[in-house]
Amino acid sequence: VKANVAKGGYEVEGLVRDLLAFCKENKTRPDEASFTLLVGACFEQGKPKLALQVVEWMLRWNVSYLPVLNRFARGCLQLSPPQFKTANRALQIMEDCFEKGLIRKPFDEITCTTFLDAYAEVGDLQGINKMVNIFRSLHEKHTGSKWLFVEAYNSVLKCYQSNIAVAGDQTISNAYYEQACELYEEILRSRNLRSQADTVTFNTMLAMACSVGRLEDIPQYLKMMEKRRVNRSLVTFNILIKGTVESHAKFSTLIGIVTDMDNEGYNFDEYTYQELLSACIQHRKGAYAERLFKRLKHTLEENSRQGTFAPHPTAYVSLMRAYLSDPEFGPRAVIEVYFEMRQKNIALGTTGYIAVADAYAQRGDVQTVRTLLSELQAQLPSPTPHVQLVLLSLRMKACISANRFQSALQILEDEVSHPDTTVFNMMVSAALRTDNTSSILRTLRALEDKGFPTSEASGPLVAAVMRRLGRTINRLDDRLQKALLRAARRRAVEESGDESGAWE
Repeated sequence: VKANVAKGGYEVEGLVRDLLAFCKENKTRPDEASFTLLVGACFEQGKPKLALQVVEWMLRWNVSYLPVLNRFARGCLQLSPPQFKTANRALQIMEDCFEKGLIRKPFDEITCTTFLDAYAEVGDLQGINKMVNIFRSLHEKHTGSKWLFVEAYNSVLKCYQSNIAVAGDQTISNAYYEQACELYEEILRSRNLRSQADTVTFNTMLAMACSVGRLEDIPQYLKMMEKRRVNRSLVTFNILIKGTVESHAKFSTLIGIVTDMDNEGYNFDEYTYQELLSACIQHRKGAYAERLFKRLKHTLEENSRQGTFAPHPTAYVSLMRAYLSDPEFGPRAVIEVYFEMRQKNIALGTTGYIAVADAYAQRGDVQTVRTLLSELQAQLPSPTPHVQLVLLSLRMKACISANRFQSALQILEDEVSHPDTTVFNMMVSAALRTDNTSSILRTLRALEDKGFPTSEASGPLVAAVMRRLGRTINRLDDRLQKALLRAARRRAVEESGDESGAWE
């Protein structure tokens, strides 16, 4: 069975027939491994009904192996969409087999986490709470204790985390977090050794606190971890870094977390580097990003048997973005990284092309920007509207930097369909710098015709436009008054024939 599963291209029905024939001929019965492999093979070939037949065949032998039933349940729950009702059949079989004395316990921690993780993944709180009650009832019935394994409670916490991630509303997210906190407090009150909070419990609570912006709760979780002697993991530090980045906390706070990681002997993983580089972009720390990147290269070179190993393209792109955010580095440093990537044949990707094009746009190199964006569009025959707008804004930015505002305005008028706040701010700022009322009015007219969203950042620009137009209107008003006076003078002279000025 193992050999056929490994090589693929087999018929699981044939394996079942062969096993039946073997057992009949040798007057023996299949063991746990045989049934587990066959059930797994059924799901690999997308045949859940056949997997159920294998389970029923196992029961006819008057044997029941808990790992086989767990494998059957996991297979049902990994289908798309998950087959919860069919998986529940395995749970019923487990209880029946326990009552008959075929297995020593009605379920184990693998059963529990298999079911609860499946509900957590789809964010079904009602379903997961129902399953928790079922498992609690079974556990209390057969052991006298209502406390489940901590893995089960962790699955419920993960379900709250999934719901927070997709809530899209702060009030709803806060409500989920409060419910998670109640469960967390219940776990802390447990005296059952199998129900004690572990690293996953605390990591999940830390992640939720970061997601809902309750950063003031983080110290209490870390203090409780220390009190209960629960070790922090690399995931713990990554969550803390992410929460620090998302909360726009001081960069020194981030440095403190990194120092703790180094002191406790944790090596950075790709996620750590990515989050730290994101922080460098946010805080405009190009120098620190450069040190991080060198550390990443050194780590990869040490871990590579071949001696050299290039960082993931995402790391290069994050470094370029960090350089762009820091005036001390700017376009020159970005272009140097770009040349290194080209030399090592590392793919730029969409974000990479945009970062490099941004660097050249700041230099006013219109032709190179067009070339880079043409290369990118060749790889993206159907870019999303958002990406398309970014590409157009880069072309406009390059024209503005090259003192070719009219060309940028032409792109806005002819090619941009729905300008966003970035385009509004960029074009209005550039129009104001031209000190040309006609250009300002033409820009505003183009933006108004296409419709544009403004933000708080647009306020100062709108005020500047209004001041400029106010000064223009005042000048027009002065000129109009003088013109009217001249016309009135001519009219009075014509009617009175008196040029002495007494009529005034």
